[in-house]
Amino acid sequence: MYGTVDKQVEIYKVHLKSDAIDDFEMELPCIKAEKPVLIYLPNPRISELKLKNSRIRRLVFNEEAATAEKLPVHVILGAADIQRMKSTEPAVLGSNPDTDPGAKFPMLRWVIAGRSILPNTGVEKGIFLNSSQDEFVQMCSQEVLGLTDVAESTKKRIVYDYSAKPDSQAQSLDDCLKVGHPLQPMIFAILLRNRLNFLCITDDIQKAFLQIKVDPKDRDALRLLWYENLNSRTVLQYRFTRVIFGSGPSPYILGATLQKHVSQYADKYPTTTVELLKITYVDDMQSGGGQKEELLKLKEESSKIMKEGGFLLHKWHSNIPEVEAPLR
Repeated sequence: MYGTVDKQVEIYKVHLKSDAIDDFEMELPCIKAEKPVLIYLPNPRISELKLKNSRIRRLVFNEEAATAEKLPVHVILGAADIQRMKSTEPAVLGSNPDTDPGAKFPMLRWVIAGRSILPNTGVEKGIFLNSSQDEFVQMCSQEVLGLTDVAESTKKRIVYDYSAKPDSQAQSLDDCLKVGHPLQPMIFAILLRNRLNFLCITDDIQKAFLQIKVDPKDRDALRLLWYENLNSRTVLQYRFTRVIFGSGPSPYILGATLQKHVSQYADKYPTTTVELLKITYVDDMQSGGGQKEELLKLKEESSKIMKEGGFLLHKWHSNIPEVEAPLR
């Protein structure tokens, strides 16, 4: 969903000094964003919160007098930076974490935290991007932080979070689907067994989940809503026709499909069939042996077996250069 490019960026040293603790200061390496403001947060209306919650009335916050609907975020801190700012001051917590705000004291000043509920809806209000339809499109394709995409095949992919919930009381889609029991061997056993080999070989099934069609009668369970346009809020409904990368049942479906397909070749390729069932973890394979010829045979026969099921093996890696070469 996000495009990436190689990009040189300047790193600035930003000096922070606390106006609450006299002797606390720290230096942060920062990348300057092209936009003056990255995101906005909804104004928590701290003065109003203090009137409703006596526990935080004695505390002093920044932006207490702010009246704007949204407040700008100018610096985003990483987890390591937050760790450096921690203090021994105990947090001030409300009796009900779902409705009452809490406060923590990093070394800069008291910080309010908690959920904010939209009136008359019960829906939790999160971070709002300062975006329109145009900015949404730009965010999905703009140069992001200058990171390098090192993927050998698919440059962009979407992973669907089937465990997501609108609130803590709701069920996720994974809760409504039969996940199935694990079929793949233990990854520790695969790694441990392969360390006993002098020669090693690894590969990957290209777009493994997308090679498996979902039965039409099951596709109603795999529906999703998609905004056709953010301005008009027009919602479209789609159904997945292929196994989804990210749903709970997907690893089981892939594992069962591979087991059934590979097992059909037990008579024609007995050694390779047994090996494939032992070395495949979801869509990755890792094996080895004592002779180069073993690896070449495994590569050739496993490629034939998987290809006949619509699966392409790629990303071959080995400590033997000849094994990494394309098959003739």
